[in-house]
Amino acid sequence: MNKVKVLVCGDVEGKFQTLFSRVENINKGHGVFDLLLCVGNFFGDTDEGLEPYRNGKLTVPIPTYILGPCSAVQVALYPHISGCELCPNLTYLGKRGLFTSSSGLKLAYVSGIEAESDTLSHHTFTDKDIESVKNACLRGQTNFRGVDILITSSWPKDIMLGDKGCSVQIEPNGSWLLSWLAAQVKPHYHFSGQEGVYFERAPYRNHSFSGSTPEHATRFIALAKVGNTLKHKWLYAFSLAPIDQMSTTHLYQETTDQTDCPYTGKMLHPSLSMKQVRPSQFFYDMDSLTDEGNQRKKARKDNKQQHKRQPPKFDQESCWFCLASATVEKHLVISVGSESYLALAKGGMVPDHVLILPVGHHQSLSTLPDAVEEEIEKYPLRTVC
Repeated sequence: MNKVKVLVCGDVEGKFQTLFSRVENINKGHGVFDLLLCVGNFFGDTDEGLEPYRNGKLTVPIPTYILGPCSAVQVALYPHISGCELCPNLTYLGKRGLFTSSSGLKLAYVSGIEAESDTLSHHTFTDKDIESVKNACLRGQTNFRGVDILITSSWPKDIMLGDKGCSVQIEPNGSWLLSWLAAQVKPHYHFSGQEGVYFERAPYRNHSFSGSTPEHATRFIALAKVGNTLKHKWLYAFSLAPIDQMSTTHLYQETTDQTDCPYTGKMLHPSLSMKQVRPSQFFYDMDSLTDEGNQRKKARKDNKQQHKRQPPKFDQESCWFCLASATVEKHLVISVGSESYLALAKGGMVPDHVLILPVGHHQSLSTLPDAVEEEIEKYPLRTVC
């Protein structure tokens, strides 16, 4: 089982000579690495610093792969937004996709920041981009184990949750879409930039969608800006074997600091479209009268309906969670919003156990209207360790 030697750096921001000089020194001292991955912003305000590498006065020491623009002003610095070679040994991967190296290493990537709307832009990504990456990773995989590396400009949302050893004092601009993608493609390593800090999370166990099969752990690592004055770590070196070539024992081996998956709720849905889907959209109209056969079918159904036991009716007055009910225990209510309210539990499992409840009745979290879900997520509740 041959291992691939990989280097990953944070935002370069035009400091090309600082980066490539360090890589050359590492190659001399530790042997030549196979590839270098750059996350975050690669260019600064201009691309002038790359000219010596274009004309051959300086060389990029190893095959280097970069992500795309994170702002509208940087779009013009990329000659072909779909991906291209910028100079010998330096390749822009593109907006998003899956790259497989000659050694079999699978690299999934997403450039830019999450879009605030469905408007297409070269420096942002939408749910369609994220679903495209997932589909590319799983296509033709009857026994999908995950990808080797996921690189993204932005951090995933909630990545810090559950990491008791976290000492980073920032609130990253995490992307919900990237959290969903990471949960689906299960990278062995996930690297991000943009926040200007170094953060290596404790390995987290990926969620098992089947509920029974074991899952390997993911290591999330964020890197600081290249050559930063605070001496924060901006270059990470490691080696790994392609995940499809690893033995089951080695792949599923746990570490002493391993945690549960930080992603929860709709981040674990198999489809992004579930966020907007309502239950009625899952059913077809079986009573269509477009032909004679369907008319007979409906007649038989109506004939049987009178013998069918009617489902029990919901009595709203007996629900102690309804604020309008006569049985509601108002002394337990802490605060009431437009769509939801906060209340103490009637029999708390821990001290200060509270419940977040929708004002209206809804069958499950997946069927919540967007307005209700958005208000519930605004409650600033956090895990206390």
